[in-house]
Amino acid sequence: MMSLSQPCKQFLKHCLFELQVTPCQELFKPLLTSHGVCCVFNSPYRMQNMKIVRDVNFHPRFPRRWGAFSGLTVLTDHAVHDALEHTLLNAGAIRVNSQELFN
Repeated sequence: MMSLSQPCKQFLKHCLFELQVTPCQELFKPLLTSHGVCCVFNSPYRMQNMKIVRDVNFHPRFPRRWGAFSGLTVLTDHAVHDALEHTLLNAGAIRVNSQELFN
């Protein structure tokens, strides 16, 4: 499944967190989910040797101010031309699961 999915490094082109350019690899980690391999933000779980492990040193990131672009802004390239047929959900849109934002 990992080799069929677009790598996060290739998918996430530019990340801005709290109005500062931040390397996307610092913010997002690949994780196997029920929808395939996803690039996840603010999760204590990550892939290690093809297993899902919990990072005991995980510290969530929270924006310290309100307003447009003060949280997380990401520029993506979902590379439709390289995708296998029927593997992109909602091409042109990105699935965002925000349930943990309000817990």
